[in-house]
Amino acid sequence: MTDKKKILIGEGVLSSRYFYEKDLSKDYDIEIVGSVDEVVARIREVGKSLDLLIMDSGLNSSGTNSLSIATQCRGAYPNLPIVLSTASQERYGEMPKHNIVVFGKYPDQRLSDYIKRTLG
Repeated sequence: MTDKKKILIGEGVLSSRYFYEKDLSKDYDIEIVGSVDEVVARIREVGKSLDLLIMDSGLNSSGTNSLSIATQCRGAYPNLPIVLSTASQERYGEMPKHNIVVFGKYPDQRLSDYIKRTLG
């Protein structure tokens, strides 16, 4: 059993997946999946043990997308920090209605800082 905080990352871009793995795996127990369907499956299996959920805002699948999944997770896990990452700088900030934070694609210093503040 690990004492590391658990992060589930839904990321479709291989270069971003590489940076998440390289930068975060030393300090956190990370799992990276590449589709919305995989995110949903993993949340069903390990949702209660997650400390942070990060999703690429561009992940889409058969009738659903990352924002939809994030809002559903918010209902099921109200205390789980949720981040959407986006390449669109105009979308950075908070979505207070959904209690979701939006940052740039990793590596983004604001996202790194948020992870450290949130998980220690």
